[in-house]
Amino acid sequence: MMRFLPAILFSTSLALGSAATAAPVFSDDFEDADISDWTFSDNGFGSNIITQDTVVASDGTRQFPGSSRAMRMELNPNGTAVGSTVVRATREITIGSGGEYTLDLFAASTSCIGCVISYDVIFGPVSGGNLVNIRSQSVGSFASISEVLGLSAGTYELTLGMHTTNASSGTFIAYFDDVALTAAVPVPASALFLLSGAVALAGVGRRRLSSARSV
Repeated sequence: MMRFLPAILFSTSLALGSAATAAPVFSDDFEDADISDWTFSDNGFGSNIITQDTVVASDGTRQFPGSSRAMRMELNPNGTAVGSTVVRATREITIGSGGEYTLDLFAASTSCIGCVISYDVIFGPVSGGNLVNIRSQSVGSFASISEVLGLSAGTYELTLGMHTTNASSGTFIAYFDDVALTAAVPVPASALFLLSGAVALAGVGRRRLSSARSV
C-alpha cells in the first residue's frame, strides 16, 4: 500500500489545487471601451468619464497593468472654485450564494498643486453599510487593491470615484483598471476525504518502519 502513497498524495494535491481556483462573479478590464453598464454621478462642474488607451500624467507616460485601456474619471471646473468634488461610477453586482470573495482592482490618481486628488473605492450591500470604503492617492503608478470579504447572498454596489479638494482650474483625474470580484471555490468533501486517508496511511507507514527498526 505504501508504494501507492506518493500517487495518492499527488492526486490529492491536484484535486485541492483545482478546488482552490477562484470563480469570477464580475470583472471589467475596460478593453471593450464600453462603460454603458456603469451608472455615473457627480456634483457638477464639467465632469467626464471615458475609457482611454494611454495615461499621460505630469510624471510621464504610464502603462496599465495587464491591459491597454482603463476607465478615466476627470473634472474640468474651468476656473470655478468648487471645493470638495466627486465623480463616480457605480454598478450593481448580484451574489448568488454566501461565502468568501475577493475584490481586486488597480487605481491611480494624478498630482495637483494646492489640492489633493484621490481615488475612491466603495463596496457594500444596496441596503446600506459599506464593507469597503477606501480614499487614497497613488501618483505616478497604479496601486493594487485587494480586499477579502465575507458576503451573504444578495445585491451589492461597487462604486469607483475621483475626489478632489480645492478644485478650480486644470483637469483632475483618477484611473481604474482590471476590476474583478471572485469567489473562492470550497474544497469538495471528496478531496478532503482523500487527503485524510493519505495522511492516515502515512502515519501507519511511519509506525511500521519504526517497529521494523526496533526489532
